[in-house]
Amino acid sequence: MPSRNNDLERLNFFYEGIFRTDINMDSFENRIRLQKLIYILISYKIHFKYNFSWYVKGPYSSDLANDGFCFMETLQTKTAEYHPTTLELKVVRKICNASKILTDSSNAELVALYLYLQPNYQDDSANELAIRKPRFSVEYINNIIKEWNELTA
Repeated sequence: MPSRNNDLERLNFFYEGIFRTDINMDSFENRIRLQKLIYILISYKIHFKYNFSWYVKGPYSSDLANDGFCFMETLQTKTAEYHPTTLELKVVRKICNASKILTDSSNAELVALYLYLQPNYQDDSANELAIRKPRFSVEYINNIIKEWNELTA
C-alpha cells in the first residue's frame, strides 16, 4: 500500500512536470490549476483517487484540495522521489506541450470543463460550455480547444 507521502509526491510529480514548480496553494489561481490539471490527467486515463463534481469553476474535488494543502504542510522538502509509469511519462510529455494553455487558470478551466462535458455532449460540448459559462464565447472556446488538441496530438 503506497504511503500518504508517496501519494503526495505523485501528485506533485505531475504538477511540477507541467508547471515546473511544486504545488502551491497560496493563490486561488494556483488552486484552480491543480484542480484542472488533475481532472485533465484523469481524462487521459491517469488514475487518481479523487472524485470530481461540477462546481463554480468546473470539475472540483475537495479531497484533492485537502491533499494540495497537505502537501504544502508536510512536504516542503521532498522525502522521496516518485517513479512514474511509462503511461504517466507519456501523458506528462503530451500535456507539457500544451502547458502554456494551462498556465492561464481560465483556459485551464475551459479545457477541463470541455473534457468534463464531452461524454454527454460530444460535438456540442463547446456550445454547452458557452451556455454554462457565458463569459466565454463559443469562438473563444473553440479556439482554445483547437489549440489544446493540436498541442496534445
